[in-house]
Amino acid sequence: MKRIAWPRHDIDRFVLARIEQTELQAAPEADRYTLIRRVYLDLIGLPPSVAAADAFVANKDPQAYERIVTKLIDSDHYGERWARQWLDLARYSDTNGYEKDRPRSIWPFRDWVIKALNDDMPFDRFTVEQLAGDMLPHATDSQRIATGFHRNTMLNEEGRIDPLEFRFYAMVDRVATTGTVWMGLTTGCAQCHSHKYDPLSHTDYYRLMALLNNADEPDLVVRDPKIGAQRVVIKQQIVELEAALAEQFPPTEGDQPLADRRRHALEAKFAAWIEAQSPTAWTVLRPSRLETNLPKLETLVDGSIYSSGDITKRDVFTLSFPLVGLAAPITALRLEVLPDDRLPAGGPGRAFYEGRKGVFSSVKLLPRSAVKPLNSIPVRTVSGRSALAAATLTRKMSSTVTDRLVGRLRGGKVNRISWCCDLRNRSMPTVNSRSRWFSSDTLPPVWGVFDFPRPADPAI
Repeated sequence: MKRIAWPRHDIDRFVLARIEQTELQAAPEADRYTLIRRVYLDLIGLPPSVAAADAFVANKDPQAYERIVTKLIDSDHYGERWARQWLDLARYSDTNGYEKDRPRSIWPFRDWVIKALNDDMPFDRFTVEQLAGDMLPHATDSQRIATGFHRNTMLNEEGRIDPLEFRFYAMVDRVATTGTVWMGLTTGCAQCHSHKYDPLSHTDYYRLMALLNNADEPDLVVRDPKIGAQRVVIKQQIVELEAALAEQFPPTEGDQPLADRRRHALEAKFAAWIEAQSPTAWTVLRPSRLETNLPKLETLVDGSIYSSGDITKRDVFTLSFPLVGLAAPITALRLEVLPDDRLPAGGPGRAFYEGRKGVFSSVKLLPRSAVKPLNSIPVRTVSGRSALAAATLTRKMSSTVTDRLVGRLRGGKVNRISWCCDLRNRSMPTVNSRSRWFSSDTLPPVWGVFDFPRPADPAI
């Protein structure tokens, strides 16, 4: 090298050697305004302020540039700048893609990537938490949010699609993304057949797909810590008020302690109020057999029916109820839809899109007797709200003439509720539902619609 004094760092010697080999001239040294603009744009993607640029130019400290670099790396904007590269690999988007391209709420994953880069998270941990953060022991919300990496696949919300077909396409996308990002491989060829010199065989491709496909995908409600702290305070106030409630009632007669007699008076008053609110005598029916085309159904302790697992565009649930031993004829059926923390937005429905999450909108009930057929009964619901749907039978059914009732729920246009209607779903359906059947021998044969409150705690 001819210009021995030109290099300032060891790497400059390699640059200078190449310049001299090609007989080129090095560009002149940038002025300090250009230098600070370059480093700002490179590290945080934003230009420096006028004041910051002037201060750097006026600073004669030999370490001024190094201090600027350290300051920018410590800035929150550093993670925002470099997260863009990773979010492109993660195919991050605030919408679902395909024809409708509706909004999706997955920004907590974006913020997780930014924070991980700003915290200088080790790459092995960065990898594990994104691929399997929910499987770590005592996984935190942050680790569950990290698994949003593979929830960034597109969702097809078009009508008349087969949701399981598009789940398969999503799995293909996840295998391809995993291969590209972490293994530096293209996996598309192995999807169809093995290649002689391809490091990924056809068998290995579908082994990896099976691994990525073997998971439920429930929504994660990301709660504001401030709201959580406020809720704790409110719950404690409720406990204190309920504990003092019995003191406002006169004690019943008897030899028991005063506190117990006051408690008995409160319970009696409350039971009387409940009875006054529901004059119709409803009886919970427990099914003897549950049949469905795809979802998993189970009867819970309280008699409600819980649906989970994969769903299709139009699920049909056939439930058999033994009627032997009923003391009076059945004049009405009521389907009660229940909220549950496992449902989208707490339920009570399984609606996932084309409407607010967790909404129950419509259902069709087709009762039939083992002895003689019954007319179909449409079940009315309140559009846009959760509802208890009640319908009357066109004729009385006595336990002396039939031994079972089969209720069939068919799809209408939405949902995930009770066991539900037309289960509108996404490419990767994994939400659940609950419902409970009641019968009555006192309700007159008229139409009825009953409002049912839903919990107001939407996911962020």
